[in-house]
Amino acid sequence: MTSALSMVLPILELSPYHRSLTDFAIKNLREKAKEPFELVIVETGEKSRLEKEADVYVHVSERTCIAHDMNLGLEAASSKIVGHTANDLVFEDDWDQALLEPWIVFESDCGATTLLANTHKPPSFLKIEEGFYGPVMTYKNTYRFDAERFPNIFGDTDLVMRIYRDGWRCYRNHSGKVRHLGGGEQTWRDVAGANRAQLFHEARDRFREVHQHSGIMMFRALWEGWAV
Repeated sequence: MTSALSMVLPILELSPYHRSLTDFAIKNLREKAKEPFELVIVETGEKSRLEKEADVYVHVSERTCIAHDMNLGLEAASSKIVGHTANDLVFEDDWDQALLEPWIVFESDCGATTLLANTHKPPSFLKIEEGFYGPVMTYKNTYRFDAERFPNIFGDTDLVMRIYRDGWRCYRNHSGKVRHLGGGEQTWRDVAGANRAQLFHEARDRFREVHQHSGIMMFRALWEGWAV
């Protein structure tokens, strides 16, 4: 039976710290989910213990970029609703249901969902509202990352803008909470061997070039760094 949700977890372990993060992330995802879900692990480098931890396992021997590996995971996922996460995110109870609920409540225009992160201010009264948090999102299994233009940085930001340009919205469910520890996914950002700040600004300029004429408020929010 196909799960209601597939989550793609890309892994690149360069140190014992990354290994510990990964082991905890998988345990946390499984234990805090209310219902079974499909865990798709995409591992770059040597095969490891992770093959037995995944519902679907994809091995990538050559290190390229995170967008490429994300797309391999999305292609392997079997659910109609898919998403991505990272090994430095910590979820609270029923995170899976919080990601799925906006698809039901806002069925007419929901194109992506996310959760309340520790970087967001808790809402005063709204349970679900329009918002964006790139490290964890769900979306229809028809979308893919743009590995050519956004190989490592701004890939999730570009993805949500393309969802908006197709006429959909992204909703954040405040009943689902996630904490971003940091230090896990950062290893991907040095793939090109360039300075991280340089890569960030190059990707940000490219994001502006691609989406600045969309006429969509979300572009301004993302470009100006609003806490949405």
